[in-house]
Amino acid sequence: MLKEEYVQPSSKDFIFSIVMAVYNVEDYLVDAIESIIGQDIGFEENVQLILVDDGSEDNSKDIALEYWNKFPENIIVLSKENGGQAGARNLGIKYAKGKYLNFLDSDDKLSLNTLSSVNNFFSKHYDEIDMVSIPIFLFERATGPHRLNFKYEVEKVVDLSENPNFSQLSAASAFFRRDTFKFLFDTEVLVLEDTLLINKLLLEKKKYGVVKDAKYWYRQRYSKDSSVDSMKSNKKYYTHRLKYFFKELIDYTINKEGRVPYFVQYTMLYDFQWMINEPNLDIFDCQEEIDEFWHYFYYVLDKFDDHVILTTVFDGYTQDKKFFLLYLKHKNLHIEANNDNVFLMSDKYQIDNLKRHNLWIDIVEIKNGFLNISGLFNSSFNMDDIYFIAFKNTPNSNTERFKAKSINYSTSRKPVTKLDVPWMYNHCFDFKIPINLEEYNEVSIRIGFDNNGSEILINPAIHFNSHSDLSNVSHYTVRDSNIILFKNNNFHVLKYSYRSMWRFEFSSIRKMFQLKRNGKEPYFWTGIFYRIAYLLLFPFMRNRKIWLFLDRPDFADDNSKHLFSYAVNQKDDISKYFILEKDSGDFKKIKNIDKHVVPFRSIKHRLLYLFAEKVIVSYVNTNFINPFYDINRKFYSGMVTSKKYLFPHGITKEDISKYIKKYNKNLALFSASSEMEEQSILHNENYNYDDDVIQILGLPRHDGLTKKQDNKQILLTPSWREDLKNQDEEYIVNTPYFLRLNSLFNNKKLVVAAYKYGYKLIFKPHPELMEIIHLFDTENIIISTKETYQELINPSSLLITDYSGTFFDFAYLKKPVIYYQGDEDYHYDEGYWDYEKMGFGEVITDEDELVDTLIDYMSNNCEMKDKYKERVDNFFKFHDKNNRKRGYDWVYSH
Repeated sequence: MLKEEYVQPSSKDFIFSIVMAVYNVEDYLVDAIESIIGQDIGFEENVQLILVDDGSEDNSKDIALEYWNKFPENIIVLSKENGGQAGARNLGIKYAKGKYLNFLDSDDKLSLNTLSSVNNFFSKHYDEIDMVSIPIFLFERATGPHRLNFKYEVEKVVDLSENPNFSQLSAASAFFRRDTFKFLFDTEVLVLEDTLLINKLLLEKKKYGVVKDAKYWYRQRYSKDSSVDSMKSNKKYYTHRLKYFFKELIDYTINKEGRVPYFVQYTMLYDFQWMINEPNLDIFDCQEEIDEFWHYFYYVLDKFDDHVILTTVFDGYTQDKKFFLLYLKHKNLHIEANNDNVFLMSDKYQIDNLKRHNLWIDIVEIKNGFLNISGLFNSSFNMDDIYFIAFKNTPNSNTERFKAKSINYSTSRKPVTKLDVPWMYNHCFDFKIPINLEEYNEVSIRIGFDNNGSEILINPAIHFNSHSDLSNVSHYTVRDSNIILFKNNNFHVLKYSYRSMWRFEFSSIRKMFQLKRNGKEPYFWTGIFYRIAYLLLFPFMRNRKIWLFLDRPDFADDNSKHLFSYAVNQKDDISKYFILEKDSGDFKKIKNIDKHVVPFRSIKHRLLYLFAEKVIVSYVNTNFINPFYDINRKFYSGMVTSKKYLFPHGITKEDISKYIKKYNKNLALFSASSEMEEQSILHNENYNYDDDVIQILGLPRHDGLTKKQDNKQILLTPSWREDLKNQDEEYIVNTPYFLRLNSLFNNKKLVVAAYKYGYKLIFKPHPELMEIIHLFDTENIIISTKETYQELINPSSLLITDYSGTFFDFAYLKKPVIYYQGDEDYHYDEGYWDYEKMGFGEVITDEDELVDTLIDYMSNNCEMKDKYKERVDNFFKFHDKNNRKRGYDWVYSH
């Protein structure tokens, strides 16, 4: 509904009327308007600008009125209730006086020659066409040409019967003859109202003009708050668009033409294909809504000719999408095979074949007399249809055959779905092949398929994942007295010799130079330096036993630090180094324990890492452990042979298998503290570790826990929320997580009670919280940033947390814990731990109840209740302060 209009009568005959819908674009509107005012055709003589404010809540309308005051004969400002872009444009059209219409978006802009170039083209081809289009170029968050800009190579009149794939989607980058513009924008359609109107118009002449010299600048906002950015989170993106755009356009063209012309099919397919990027249909609330979606989806899909699906060429429209659409259209999925390949068919169309895909290797290692190979094969074949075979050849025996164990990493390598339809399966496998390390072994891998009793074996091209022990460049690795070599698509195990190593190393360096000649290779010369250094130093470093210890790169207050402090006092043949950023506040502290502290990612660190036998860590983050993380990893993979021993930052209570699975961490040790923790890992296939990797040794840092209650302080250690990463401050301060904590920090009843009983409130932020700590109102609490966790846990009287594993440390000392879990947004999957039945304190969701419980504890000198003490005794296997010794002894002997 129109609320206000700012119109001054003008007798000018305008060439162009630019209708601009305006909504909450105060940061961008000036750019858009200035790009019109600055047109070289002459703004005041030839251009009418109609600004339609669609109920903006910012200063957009005020900006529009400022320009109206400057150019009252050229600019019209209209104000209406919010109703969407289509309604705003339709209102603006009523005021248009120009010969040509355009609908520039209010956050975009035009090149300054646009209107003159379009006018010149129209003047040459006026009777042939009703529309002219200009190329789109992205700016701000993304840059470069739009994927449909191929149609502007030649400036011409496009005949859509000859070029049906020259789709036009945007009314903002198009210019229309006003005298033939008989349509309005459909207010029911989300985002695609432009495309619907344009294609109805193009059905009249089936021609339009393309002008290549002008530019439409399309802003991809950093804030990601435009309607296009947010549309996939709107239900209307799905069924509503199928019904009001796709079906409407189909029905209109059939009524007018008796069929759906190819150019309309190509245009619809361009947008239709983006919908199938969505992995699921979780946006719907019930099965009835899902059924309705599929009803309209199939109605639309049926109108695409097969050859349009197959021949369409758009950037982003992959072969995979073509096959998926053909499968949905024809169903009838079946398998066909010949002597050397297997085909997945839908009707007469080949959807997939086994030779089409590479086999990706995760792990290649020698362990306890076995060659272990783990990997992944992606295909549309169901996991039950194929299997993996390894053939081992040695000089003195017949070929031996081994079948791989299939692994289901259901949390991290789920089947790929499109719209909830399983489409691509991740076939994961483990080989454990016995080998005689004193002789030469050659191992090849084949994909097997049982064709009615006749086996078909496929030889897939083998590649390596980025976390793998090898790469196609760094194609060999030395393991003790053997070399594993990848050559000619097979794995070779042979006895180590330095001469062989030289030969293989020159082959790796030659591959690097070949890649360099074929294009840019980041960190190429760095890779060359370390490979040559590795080769030259290898004879001197090979037999040294080097252990590296690290917690996080920026601080040292965890299990590795505690184990390091024990290990350096042991008389053994190990060279031990602690890794830490040089500007860390803990660097000098570790120096006081032992002088062998090495700056993180220094040259010395990287060289030590290449020759390290063992790396003892508290975190599994690859960017913490691997100093080559920021370098091109395919250049050094084979040089790294160290085993990783994890004494985890926290006791495992949730299912964290998507972070610590075997295929990309391949730990030599995963230390547990209780039988429940151990069993939760062993019995979860998503971890996939051998039994001997999971050991109950306890956490070394628990040896340093000492029960002190001198300070009368209550410690708060809330856990982090992954969904806060990279979010703006306005989003963060409105999350339940933030609001809940901030309210607790400022609870007057709690503050008064703490003062009455003499308690301090200490807030220890999670490291990830430090970047947003300034957003909290912390006047009534003490923020701890310098003290270590143990320096806070030991003297504290009571702990409040939600899910942070610090409660295990606190409860280990049999001091009271309260779980304050007021929201349901924690990012880890549920595991064996039940807070109500197993927790070491009360589970509370209400702030008032929390404060009352705290007051009760403070009034009773913060004593842990007996039932929770009993739970502590039952959970922890060890209370003997010998966790460091157990950990050191196990690592030393394994």
